[in-house]
Amino acid sequence: MLGRLQEKIKRLKLQMAEPEAEILRLKRSGDPSR
Repeated sequence: MLGRLQEKIKRLKLQMAEPEAEILRLKRSGDPSR
């Protein structure tokens, strides 16, 4: 049960980190429209 919860948290953290990386990449590429 605890392992399943950790898996969920890990997935949530990945989902949270992905958009941040996308935003940083877009900012670096100089695309202010997104």
